[in-house]
Amino acid sequence: MNVGEALLDLQAIDLALNRSKQALQDIPQIKELAQRRKQLMRLKADHTDLVARRKDLELELIDLEDDERLAQAAVEEAQASSEDLTDYRRVQELEQRLSDLAKQLDKAAYGQREKHAQIDQLLADEQALTARTKKVEQAILDLAKAARAAAESIQADVATLEAKRERAAASLSDDALKAYAVASKRFKGLAVEKLEGKVPSICRMTLTESSLSDLERKGGITTCPYCHRILVRDTDAQ
Repeated sequence: MNVGEALLDLQAIDLALNRSKQALQDIPQIKELAQRRKQLMRLKADHTDLVARRKDLELELIDLEDDERLAQAAVEEAQASSEDLTDYRRVQELEQRLSDLAKQLDKAAYGQREKHAQIDQLLADEQALTARTKKVEQAILDLAKAARAAAESIQADVATLEAKRERAAASLSDDALKAYAVASKRFKGLAVEKLEGKVPSICRMTLTESSLSDLERKGGITTCPYCHRILVRDTDAQ
């Protein structure tokens, strides 16, 4: 392989390597994985919020049950003391007391029914959220498996290309490699172009006769007078 061919081959390998490395970063499953993980974090935060709200309601329910027990005990005490009452005024006070206690019992009972309904709804919401969370977790596992398989395939391609690059670079002199590296960095990987007739393959600016003569004198490899890339005249003739 002559110098021109080696340079063009090296460039083709480097471009393929860049595409493979970019493909590794752009694996669609990886991007979706990030979205799914964010979704999972939101679901877990929502679940924590639901559990906290349910625990608060359960504490409120315990308070209402205590209120009901205290009111019921007060009713029983008042009813027991009514047997010794003979004074009309005290009977009226007892009746008012029992009426107030009955209202407290009704309020406690209503509050308990309301809290139970709210707790049942939150439990249903928790169950639905748990089901959604499990689906997202399974999706994450599936995506991770697919992403790993895709990455392994691309990494195998990268390893093959890197081995080819080593062989291609070994066939070039240090000066040629240095010139290529500088041009490659400057032109974002498109460092070498081939002359097709009188037109370079990348910049597409037709060369003058003097430029063609200069290229001939330099053994078929020079710098393009227009874009300043490395210009290979004829790989077969070198």
